[in-house]
Amino acid sequence: MMNSNSPSATNSETNAVANSKGGFPVMLQSIAALGRSLQFKLSALVIVLLFSVSGVYLVSVMNASERYVAEAVQRLNRPLADSIAKVMQIDTLTGEVDAGRMKQVFDGAMVINPSIELYLVSLEGRVVAHAAPPDKMRRTAIALEPVTRFLGKTSALPVFGDDPRSLDAQKIFSAALLPNRDGSPYGYLYIILSGEDYTRAVAATREGFVFAVLVRTLIVSLFAAVIIGLFVIYFLTGDLRELTLFVRSIQGGDFSRRLAVSSKGDLAELAAAFNDMSGKVETSIAKLTSTDALRRELIANVSHDLRTPLASIEGYLETILMKENFLNESEREHYLQIILKNTRSLSRLVAALFELSKLEANQITVHAEAFSITELVQDILSGFRVQADGHGAVLTSRFDTDLPFVYGDISLIERVIRNLVDNAIRYGGHSGSGEGCNVLVLVSRPDDRHLRISVSDSGSGISEAELPYLFDRFYRSDTVRVKGRGGSGLGLTIAKKITELHGSDLTVRSREHQGTAFSFDLPVHIEAAL
Repeated sequence: MMNSNSPSATNSETNAVANSKGGFPVMLQSIAALGRSLQFKLSALVIVLLFSVSGVYLVSVMNASERYVAEAVQRLNRPLADSIAKVMQIDTLTGEVDAGRMKQVFDGAMVINPSIELYLVSLEGRVVAHAAPPDKMRRTAIALEPVTRFLGKTSALPVFGDDPRSLDAQKIFSAALLPNRDGSPYGYLYIILSGEDYTRAVAATREGFVFAVLVRTLIVSLFAAVIIGLFVIYFLTGDLRELTLFVRSIQGGDFSRRLAVSSKGDLAELAAAFNDMSGKVETSIAKLTSTDALRRELIANVSHDLRTPLASIEGYLETILMKENFLNESEREHYLQIILKNTRSLSRLVAALFELSKLEANQITVHAEAFSITELVQDILSGFRVQADGHGAVLTSRFDTDLPFVYGDISLIERVIRNLVDNAIRYGGHSGSGEGCNVLVLVSRPDDRHLRISVSDSGSGISEAELPYLFDRFYRSDTVRVKGRGGSGLGLTIAKKITELHGSDLTVRSREHQGTAFSFDLPVHIEAAL
């Protein structure tokens, strides 16, 4: 059990107190973070949209119910004006409707149906007579365009017209044309239908079974849509939450994590892009780490390779200066020869480093041209005869017949072949025996598009464990160290870089006590030109 006086226990108590004191601000921060989340915003948007659509739908249903009642009432009362107009007679002497007769008809119709209002309207739309109290009238004329549409039956019901008792209200009506005795039009009988009975019918429709079912269906559908919408949003934003955690892990430096891509779509493509990006970043970091390790190794190797000849030069120069009067000519020349040898070794090392840096920085341009690889090999071997004799090595060459020209940079290819031949002469001998080796340069044609150049020796070979490191900077095998022969360890690295510039690869095959063979391919001139 943890001691309550321990630092951990103290910290726990402190955190608990802090959480109890800052619980409300923390809760507010959590609520604010939730408000900023995409899931919350989408959920709020869906809820607002659903309630807005439901409200619009409810208003539309209410308006539709009112229009339905209006259509039903107007359709049922369409013949009403015609039936009343038949009992209204126009005086043949005055050409007017008898006022007493008209009042009797109006009063009788309104007694039968108190919800209607009757008006006599001229052909110009002026209200000629009515049964309404004078103080209730607000219009002296009505628009005839709705009346014309109603009588012509060119418009779907309901048709709304002006209400003489209101300046802005539009109500359903029934209308009929009043003809003179000679058949000419006299005016219109205009009957407003939307009275108290109409209002009660609208209210009854809204309180009826069908409207109630529609409202209940709307409410159930609304809540079902909200629940389903929130569930779908939660499901869809789950990938985003996973993506957020993934990005945060990258932000924390964990580039090994990958997102599981099991679907298709924009989020799947985004997840795949993030996986690809994370992989590339991880690879880049690994390369940077490797490059940094190589840089450190390079500095260490260069420091070692520079320190040895510099120390030798410094020591022999101090010897010459200190014993200037005691050295004879042969000793002085011997010391100077050693200094010259170390100086040349330094020059070769610096030149190799400079060349390698240019190759790795892609600062060397390949000046490709067609040339004869057989002539180049023969010239190189001629230059190595003296060196080969000094090491007891035998140089031979073998070429396939009818070899075409190759296409490449002749100076760079010469550099590669010289390096391989030089290595074969110096390091290809039999270890410990003092014997030289047989060095063979073979030019063959593996296919119609390439020539293959191979440089092999019959020496002691290279162990299988050393082969993967053979092209690393400053790497020298145990065979080289045992023989104590010079070399910067950069020659094969430079040769491999040059072959890569030509679209090829320098490969090596070697078995202990059976020799080593290096080979690379060059394109045939005709194929390269195509």
